Amino acid sequence: MTVSDLNYLIKGLIDSEPFLRDINVLGEVSNKRQTPKGHVFFNLRDAEASIPCVKWKSFDESTTDYLSDGKLITCSGKISTYFQTGKVQFYVDRISDSGSGNIQAEFNKLRSKLEREGLFEPNRKRSLPRFPSNICLITSREGAVLKDIVKVISRRYPVVELHLIHASVQGTGSAEELCRSVQLANQLDFDIIILARGGGSPEDLTPFNDEKLARLIFSSRIPIVSAIGHETDYTISDYVADVRASTPSVAAEISVPSSEQLFAEINRYRQKLISEITESISDKTISYENTNDRLLLGSPQISNYDTSLKNISNKLLETLQTKIRAERHKVEILGKSLNLLDPFVSMSRGFVLTENLSGNIVRSIKDIKKGETMVVRYSDGTAKTKIIETDFPNEK
Repeated sequence: MTVSDLNYLIKGLIDSEPFLRDINVLGEVSNKRQTPKGHVFFNLRDAEASIPCVKWKSFDESTTDYLSDGKLITCSGKISTYFQTGKVQFYVDRISDSGSGNIQAEFNKLRSKLEREGLFEPNRKRSLPRFPSNICLITSREGAVLKDIVKVISRRYPVVELHLIHASVQGTGSAEELCRSVQLANQLDFDIIILARGGGSPEDLTPFNDEKLARLIFSSRIPIVSAIGHETDYTISDYVADVRASTPSVAAEISVPSSEQLFAEINRYRQKLISEITESISDKTISYENTNDRLLLGSPQISNYDTSLKNISNKLLETLQTKIRAERHKVEILGKSLNLLDPFVSMSRGFVLTENLSGNIVRSIKDIKKGETMVVRYSDGTAKTKIIETDFPNEK
């Protein structure tokens, strides 16, 4: 059987079912989109499920006005499949208005309730630490979101430690998983929590509108960055979080400083220190010379000490210059030490960075198992390798 044969078989079975040919379904509109030709695609949902719907332009165009996100409507039509993809869809030919949608109404009700209680107040939101040491990521281990965040943070600030607490980000039970993850993170020593998931339909984002999750975010002892969906998506979690990021990548950007900017800032401080010390020496020298001239003119016998004072002045100048050289040397050592922290500098000298398939850095031979596949990062690319054998020379 080919894929085409299978899709024809599925379509035939569904189309031959009399009960599915003319049905009425009550639900709330979400994720509505209209093509240039006038065809309308949307989801019809309730609190637990949704189904994709199609309304062709040729069917009762006047009822299209009812199709707005959050609207409660009754749709009449048939269930069938789209042959090319095998996707089951509700083909709608009649629509009647049934009032405001329950899901959107519940969202608005919860948002108003939490706002009255002060959970969204800007003055209670905390700033993120400038130099975090440990960041917790709460998201799905399977999604692209995790890779995006790790990539951005590793590029900007590779010295930070990243820890993943896996949680389902959509579907039944996901809200409870997210709640447990936030509770667990608050029991550990993290500087920032990033709560993230990629884009999706409004119903996909429902777990992040959970009241219990919102209250856990509010009571978190650790600042939380919320990065849910796309820039135009807003959830209850976004309103409560200390910082709301438009995308997961932006969340990574704002959570850590840039190493390049830090190096530039160190250089500015070094130049400022040199300038201030040089200016101070110049001012002290001028002040000394003026005072010395006045003393010599007012009391000739003081001139006997002139030579001694000049010697002291020369020694003071020499001491200050030595201190400048020492401070400059310290700043240069600090800059070199920071540069050594950059793994990409080490990689350019021939070192490599080894990660497992979950994206975690391998720090010890004990973290590698025979037969396991690893990702080896070089300065100019990556390679996958399979472990044939491991050796523990220190244990022999």
